[in-house]
Amino acid sequence: MSIASESIESFTASDGASLRFGISRHRDSTSAVVMLHGMASNMTRWSEFVANTSLTEQFTVIRLDLRGHAGSVYRGRIDLERWCHDIAEYLQAQNISQVVLVGHCLGANLATHFCAHYREMTKGVVLIEPIVRQALVGVLARAAKWRPALAALIAMVRALNALGLYRRTLAPLDLAQLDEQTRQIMAEHHGEFLKERYGSVRQDLRQVPTAVYLQDLLAVTAQMPEQGLGNTPALAMLASQSTFTDRDKTLAWLAEQQNCLIESVQAIHWIPTEQPQQMRELIENWCTGLNQPARVQEAHPHQLDQQ
Repeated sequence: MSIASESIESFTASDGASLRFGISRHRDSTSAVVMLHGMASNMTRWSEFVANTSLTEQFTVIRLDLRGHAGSVYRGRIDLERWCHDIAEYLQAQNISQVVLVGHCLGANLATHFCAHYREMTKGVVLIEPIVRQALVGVLARAAKWRPALAALIAMVRALNALGLYRRTLAPLDLAQLDEQTRQIMAEHHGEFLKERYGSVRQDLRQVPTAVYLQDLLAVTAQMPEQGLGNTPALAMLASQSTFTDRDKTLAWLAEQQNCLIESVQAIHWIPTEQPQQMRELIENWCTGLNQPARVQEAHPHQLDQQ
C-alpha cells in the first residue's frame, strides 16, 4: 500500500545495523506517534492505518520494521531492551523529544518497556491486546514455562546463523493485503474470523528468520516492567474474546496502572484486522485528547461491559 505523504527510509544504528522506518513528517517534528507491530510481523501491519489516519495533521507518524524483521535485516541478539534503544536512537536523530507509542500484541509490550526506560520521552501509550505474562493461556503459557529451553535453542540457532547456515530468502508478508483478503472471506463466512491465517507458527516461519521468531517468542512471554506505566497516560484496547490471554487477568493488570482508559473491542485478538475503523477512531480521539491538558484518562475495567 503506497502512502503519498510517507517516506520509507533506512537508519543506521550505532552498532551498524540498518533499520527501516516509514515517516510522515509534520511541521511540529518534535512530537510523534510511533506504530509498533507484533510478533513475526512488520511495518505493513500499520499501512492501512497510516493511509487513512487524521493523526498526520497533528503529529509526525512513524512506523518501523523492528530489528530482525522484514527490511530491518539482523541475525544477532535482539530483545525488548535492544528494540527500545533502537527507537530512542532513531527519535533522537530525528530531533523528536516526545512520543506516543501505539503497539499491538508484542508491540504493546514493547511500548510498555519503552515507557519504563524512557519515561521522559513518553507522552502516552496505546496498548492493543497487551500480552501480560500472568494472564497467558494456551500456546504462549506453555512457551513461558519453557523459557530456559527456548533461550538455549536461540543460542544454538544463532550459532548456526553465524556459520552461514540460514535461509537466504523469505516469503514476503504484506499485512494490509492479507487483512483485506481476510475481511472478504469473513464476509462470505458470516463474519467468522479465520484463525488459521494468523498466528500460525508454520506460516510465520515462512516469513521470519527462525532466530528472530524464537526471540520474539521469548520477548512476548517476558514480564512487564515492575513499575508498569507509572502515571503515563494510556489507552488500552482489549478484544472481547482474547485468544492468547485470560481477559480478566489482563484487566486486573491494566487496573493497576494509574492513568489508563480501557476500551473493549469485539474481536478475538487481531483488532487491526477485525475492527480497523473502530481502532483508528479510538486512537485518533485519544491522541487528540492528549493535547488537551484538562482531560483525565481513566476508567475502571468492570465498567467495560456497560459502555
